[in-house]
Amino acid sequence: MQPYSPLHYTLSSLSASAENQADSTKLVKLAFMESHTWLKERGLKTDQVKNELMHFTKTRTGCNAGNRPSITIPTDREGQLKTIPPASLMKYLGIWFNPHLKFIEHTKNMVLKAMSTAHALRMLGNSIQGIHQSHLQ
Repeated sequence: MQPYSPLHYTLSSLSASAENQADSTKLVKLAFMESHTWLKERGLKTDQVKNELMHFTKTRTGCNAGNRPSITIPTDREGQLKTIPPASLMKYLGIWFNPHLKFIEHTKNMVLKAMSTAHALRMLGNSIQGIHQSHLQ
């Protein structure tokens, strides 16, 4: 068997589509179990800190209310399990998602980041040999 490098394998995300949240959660769990077994056979493991679950839905009501199914997956320690509850907000590749795929929270965060950057530039502009005044506009 050839040695495997952890740099060659990344498990970025798993997704499933089904008629209801319980079925999609079962599909994601099956896919995770297969991936976990495959990695374990090769001496690799998943990053246990970066596990998040989100149920995307088209409905406008009821998404965050009621009993949304969690997922229980194995950890890297033999015999231990980890339960992941569904998130109402999740950051993935620098973009904030919510279950309705509205980007309101993402927009708020980017506006705050832009305002912070503009404030830092203004502070530089107030120094004796700071940023040139034409760059502040």
